[in-house]
Amino acid sequence: MNLVLIRIDDRLIHGQIVEGWLKHIDVNCIMIVNDKISRDPMQKVLFKMVVPSYIKVEVFSFEEVAEKVKNKYFDKYNFLILVTSPHDVLRLIKVGLELDSVNVGGMHYSSGKKYILPSISIDEEDKNAFLKLEHLGVNLEVRLLPLDDRKNIMDYIK
Repeated sequence: MNLVLIRIDDRLIHGQIVEGWLKHIDVNCIMIVNDKISRDPMQKVLFKMVVPSYIKVEVFSFEEVAEKVKNKYFDKYNFLILVTSPHDVLRLIKVGLELDSVNVGGMHYSSGKKYILPSISIDEEDKNAFLKLEHLGVNLEVRLLPLDDRKNIMDYIK
């Protein structure tokens, strides 16, 4: 698998992705991994509509990703993977993806979450997931856009 970037962003595909990241990274496929969206044909269509036509958009459940990894489906693409939480990243590791680093781009405030950085709010479960990822040796950088300075999210969590 040619994984160019994995990003946690609860908005998934939006302006920062299309206008910011896609102009700076060499990908030909965006993969959204989300059980709920994988069952929603309308959302799949909407996400595909906002991305340039030369970039393939795939939406998979975690179960589907596990099967695709085993069958080496991903070997023919340069990927940007989008998930909504650090828990999702842990699930991807469990299905066999090897990850060196994760970009944390957007985890917006909701009830029970604590603001730690612009566009990043977490609760205790998120904190524990990030701690597990750090323990696994995954670099956890915060960057909203590719030219922004990199920050280690763990400096703001501990």
